[in-house]
Amino acid sequence: MQRIFALFALLSIPTAELGPAPDLCADVYVEADGTPVTDDKGTMISRLCEPTGPEPPVWGQEVCCNVDDEGATCVPKKPGSDCGRDLTLWCEYGELVEGRVICYQPFDEACAAGLCQAAYQPPAQESGELLCCNGPCVAFDPNHPMCDGELLYCWAPYQHESGVVECYGGEPL
Repeated sequence: MQRIFALFALLSIPTAELGPAPDLCADVYVEADGTPVTDDKGTMISRLCEPTGPEPPVWGQEVCCNVDDEGATCVPKKPGSDCGRDLTLWCEYGELVEGRVICYQPFDEACAAGLCQAAYQPPAQESGELLCCNGPCVAFDPNHPMCDGELLYCWAPYQHESGVVECYGGEPL
């Protein structure tokens, strides 16, 4: 909660005094001592942007967001207006879905890293999933955001009862 108040205090300064709007995806998971959580390659994980594969749609505009402990709810910012009580933030990658802007953080694909299974196609989940891979892959858990391995995105994950996640195929057409 303290982070939200600090973010709100920073963002309540008029943007003309700050320059460009802060990046929504720059709000990352942190360890108890305040250092950013990273994978073995140094990749930080956004708390507010949805993980996706390496080529997300470009939004490249400011958005108006209501940010709380659960995440961010964003809408397009109207040209020449401010966001009222919401925060003005930058969204590099995203798309408009049912009136809301979903902002994305791109990750390399598990398949490109050679971690996909091709022979058997189990029923995929409704959407892809961010994985932590170090030998077997497991689903990234935002409640315990540490990743001893590499963060990779899987378009067609299948999680076994053991918690191990297998990835099948690349980006859906």
